[in-house]
This record gives sequence, structure tokens and C-alpha cells, in this order.
Amino acid sequence: MDQALEGMYAKPGMNLYKIVDLSTVWVEAEVFEHQLPWVRSGQGAVVRFSAPPGSTFYGKIPYLYPAFNRTTRTARVSIELANPGRSLRADMYAEVTFEVPAARNVIAVPENAVIHSGERNIVVLDQGGGRFQVREVTLGRNGNRLWEVSAGVNEGERVVISSQFLIDSESNLREAIRKMLATRQADSRNSRDSRD
Repeated sequence: MDQALEGMYAKPGMNLYKIVDLSTVWVEAEVFEHQLPWVRSGQGAVVRFSAPPGSTFYGKIPYLYPAFNRTTRTARVSIELANPGRSLRADMYAEVTFEVPAARNVIAVPENAVIHSGERNIVVLDQGGGRFQVREVTLGRNGNRLWEVSAGVNEGERVVISSQFLIDSESNLREAIRKMLATRQADSRNSRDSRD
């Protein structure tokens, strides 16, 4: 309803009612800048609403807005949904998951194997025989607790995942690796001495 009230006098040109077809609704989602390369027009999306509880809807992306929000560094994406039963209303909140095609023939490492030093992303490779190598990597997509690695690690190389480093600078990284190597060498010396 726009301006219509019982007993009111209607003048020519007044909007008495607004009629909206709610059989189809549009959800606007915000996508972070680094996620945008994997979102396209025509792509599917799963939309979950908290009310009514357990409501899950499937839709498609008809439109990606061309500008970023300067504050949040996100872009808006429009998702078209069928609204059977007219249960969806304006200004409801939703959680959106985009159906991104799975990457094939890529190298991936566990999330906890990647050390984010601030300027670079680093992994520690097990060279065997108590030797380790620090390698800078270029990361791609992230999902299912894995990082896609587009450069820096080759197939078959062993990545250290059992140790987690708390590193906030390059000097701490070097010190952590020096200590790790020293501990490893001391352990191997002790095991040799105990055998003798």
C-alpha cells in the first residue's frame, strides 16, 4: 500500500497501491575483491535464510555490479531466486555460497602449511635427512582447508605441516628456521649417541 487509507479522498494521479510480484526476488550479496575472479554471470548460488529456519534456495547470478565499495573493498552481486509460497521478503539477511567449478590438475597444500609473513606467503619444504628449505609461494583459491599453489611448489615435494610457526617478521622467520634445524640436528646426534 502506498497512500490509500479507508475514507480517504483520492485525487487524480495519486498512487493508491504498489503491486509487486514476489514470485521472483533478487538477493544482493557482497563479494570480497580477491574472490571476484571466481564469480561470473550465469553462475549458480546457494542462498540460506535464518527465517524460516533451514530455508535453502538455489538461484543464478544475472548481474555483477561494476564498482567496488571503497570502505569494505567488496563488490555487489545480484542473485535471482524463485520465491515459492512468497516466504522471502525485502531486507532479510542470507548466507550465500557460490557454486565455483572445482580446480583440476592443481597443486594444493593444507592451510596450516602456509606462513603468511605479511609481505610474502611461505612454506617450509622437507628436503629429507633433517634438511629444510623455505620457499615463497604464489597462492590461488582457498577452500576445504587447502590453498591452491600456482607457483613455488612442484608436484611431489614434501611440505611441512606438523609444525605451526608464529611469525610476525622476516627476522623471526629466519630465527624460527635456525632453531628448528638446530633442534633437528641435536635430536639426530642424540639418537646416534644412544645407539653407540
